Amino acid sequence: MDQQERQALIARQLKDIVSQADNILKGNDSNEAIEGFSKYSGELKKYLKEDSSNDMILERLAQLPFIDYKQLDATATSTILGSSLFGAVITLRNYNKKKKILADIRTAQGLYSSIEFLYRSEMT
Repeated sequence: MDQQERQALIARQLKDIVSQADNILKGNDSNEAIEGFSKYSGELKKYLKEDSSNDMILERLAQLPFIDYKQLDATATSTILGSSLFGAVITLRNYNKKKKILADIRTAQGLYSSIEFLYRSEMT
């Protein structure tokens, strides 16, 4: 893969991660979608750190939040126990955790948008 193809691939991946975040924030916030975003974000961040020497991009990569999707694993339990007071507490905890995760995804979306802009400006 030559330099131009590699840059185009990275630009597409940045556009894709921003799009994934947008889909999640617009309501497709299933645990599977959040898990996929988290894993993709981690891999992309790692790759970009190795690939980029641009200080502004590296600074934004350092600001990316870790999306801890594993916090949401109790959802099935809360559904089973949902009619009890204990189940309601678990459901509330999951709601608050998901709310924080969605805020982190919104932050990541903004940072990835900024990185995409910086990366594309480097390409020209």
